[in-house]
Amino acid sequence: MKEFDFVRAGTLSEALEFLAVRHTATRVIAGGTDLMITLRRNDPSWPGPGYILDLTGLDCLRGISREGDRIRIGALTTHTQLAESPLLKDKVPFLSAAAFSVGSPQIRNRGTIGGNIINASPAADTLPPLLALEARCRLVSREGERDVSLTELLTGPYRTSLRPQEILKEVYFQIPGEGTGFSFQKVGRRKALSISRLSVAVLLSLVEGQVGKARVAVGAALANAARLPEVEEFLEGRLLDRDVAQEAGKLAAEKVVEITGRRWSTPYKEPVLLALVRRALLAAGAPQSP
Repeated sequence: MKEFDFVRAGTLSEALEFLAVRHTATRVIAGGTDLMITLRRNDPSWPGPGYILDLTGLDCLRGISREGDRIRIGALTTHTQLAESPLLKDKVPFLSAAAFSVGSPQIRNRGTIGGNIINASPAADTLPPLLALEARCRLVSREGERDVSLTELLTGPYRTSLRPQEILKEVYFQIPGEGTGFSFQKVGRRKALSISRLSVAVLLSLVEGQVGKARVAVGAALANAARLPEVEEFLEGRLLDRDVAQEAGKLAAEKVVEITGRRWSTPYKEPVLLALVRRALLAAGAPQSP
């Protein structure tokens, strides 16, 4: 393993002061489920960090709360807390479902939503539901705070627009209206402890079977998790049935291939993505349990 100095921040201000001075040599750790693997690889092409800044003692970055018509989630909130939250299960159940699909109980107990976002893996399970929710991220540094959409924050595989002196403080989103349907669908190599080969999150508002608002986001299909606006536009205003869901799935697969080009995995991923989108749409459009 690479050698480094380990620093545990006692307060958020202390962490921000440390980053302001030593950000070029520092990696921030929250749950550490991704960073520790990277450190143990001992890749000779990567010099490694001079410092690891541990945020796990900062309780101000934890928790799930409702403020009016918004839900706020602290960056250090674990996947287990997301999966078990009564508020999320009630208002945005597909986010809880996505968190529950992450790794093993040990990983869910340790890994955080902030780490999942900032690591920016194309296959990160919580990103498609957050994108469908049009989530925004609050970033903080010694100079102050700024808000960016999750779409703006994700710039590529394992890359974000987070500045070196910044820490992700929280992610937040509007609570969808009554009658909104949700679905998170995932395919992996096995039934459990699996990294997504493909994932889909769908948010739909329906009025007498007709789609009002549609949000469709995919993971592990593109360079980073992303919404598919062409599919959303196709759906809005249509009566959702199996034929429309099939056409939307076909359009989603075509758009992904158009962006990525045809690869060795395309013969597998194209029909699977079509099926996942169709399944997610029909699940989101089904009557929701009270």
